[in-house]
Amino acid sequence: MHEDTSSRTTVRDSLTDSADAAWRARLGEQTLDQLGWTRAVRMLPLDWMDDDDRACPARVVRVDRGGLLLVATGSAPPTRVRARLDEQVVVGDWLLVADDVARRLVPRASLLARRDPTRSTHPQPIAANADVVLVVEALAPDRSINDGRVARIAALARAAGSTPHVVLTNSDRIEDHGSLPATVAGAPATATSIVDGTGIEEVRGLVGRGSTAVLAGASGAGKSSLVNALLDDELLAVGARRGSGTGRHTTATSRLVPVPGGGLLVDTPGVRLVGMHAGAGESLLGGEVEALAEHCRFRDCRHDGEPGCAVAAAVDRGELEAGTLRSLRQLEREARYERARADAGARAELRRDRRARGREAARARRSGEFVERRRD
Repeated sequence: MHEDTSSRTTVRDSLTDSADAAWRARLGEQTLDQLGWTRAVRMLPLDWMDDDDRACPARVVRVDRGGLLLVATGSAPPTRVRARLDEQVVVGDWLLVADDVARRLVPRASLLARRDPTRSTHPQPIAANADVVLVVEALAPDRSINDGRVARIAALARAAGSTPHVVLTNSDRIEDHGSLPATVAGAPATATSIVDGTGIEEVRGLVGRGSTAVLAGASGAGKSSLVNALLDDELLAVGARRGSGTGRHTTATSRLVPVPGGGLLVDTPGVRLVGMHAGAGESLLGGEVEALAEHCRFRDCRHDGEPGCAVAAAVDRGELEAGTLRSLRQLEREARYERARADAGARAELRRDRRARGREAARARRSGEFVERRRD
């Protein structure tokens, strides 16, 4: 006997249409200040603004196959425009628009990107002009936090010029809340639950008037449910996972969502691969590690066995998780590797680094240290 799914599909389509209409209406009520224009202007050179007085600033709220969806100021819902730009435009970008044509990209304060899975040496932009990146990770009683994934997203946030903050969802599933960490991968963490409201106000406080936060994490981490809790409104459509019929929230494409109080959220699709890209900065260490690094004996200390390393001393004292430091060092090596692939001039540095690590591994094997590490 086959189940009739036509009525279920009709209801889901109706929910999607209603949610999209509510989202567009909410955006149309925002002022330029609430959309973040005041913050953006502070970052611009004094002589940057376009001489064309017909051009007005507009923010990209969604990018899809149909083009760019922009919102300029209150009283008008988002509109679709054509773009005459060489740069790739992403959600969160500011554009100068005249005669329904996007003519100029406003310089970005930040650009969150990952390594493009199809072009390994190129970054794949995710969102622009974000002040905060909320790294969403789901808690479960039978599964530990994926420190590696959190560390990667947090490192990319720092490389973008944004501040990472970890949001742990489903805290109601954990009996001992005292066991939940205050930091993960060097970034501050907040435990939340949409069931009992734990941590929701604290996270909402991270998205103040005119500021923009990006939610990033794996599919199923609870990003869309968190957005709905922060909005206190079922603004996003309820969708079903393909083939699962679970009715969980899903996000098909990134879009900018206004938060009560004047902030903005970028809800992004879940990502499986979070690779470092060649454009990542030299230092991807978290604030906790960077504060310790200021006390290292050598200014160029890489915290990898150098004498007088304050970071290594903190690990020995138990003040810093050794796994956190290993993850961050691995990410910095990946970023250097990607830069070396993209820049022929950096290849010599990569070879020297590989030879040095090879010699260190050989010495460890000879001394028996390698065996002890594997047992640990």
